[in-house]
Amino acid sequence: MKTKKSVMFVCGGVIKESEFKEKLKSKDGIYGIMMCWVLPDDKYEEWERLHKKGKHEEARQIFDKYAKSII
Repeated sequence: MKTKKSVMFVCGGVIKESEFKEKLKSKDGIYGIMMCWVLPDDKYEEWERLHKKGKHEEARQIFDKYAKSII
C-alpha cells in the first residue's frame, strides 16, 4: 500500500526563509505553506530563542520588523 508523503501546512505559523524557499521547490509548492509568516533564518533563530525564554515583547519586535506574510 502506498502512503502519501506528508505535506507541511502552516496556516498562520512562522517559518524560516530557507524552509519557505525549499518548500517552493517541492511538488506541493506554495500550497503547503500558504498563510504563513516568513522570517530570515537568523531572525527566526533569535525570535524562537526569545520566545522560549519568555521574552515575548522582544520577540514581537523582531517579528514586527522582519516577518513577511504569505497569503
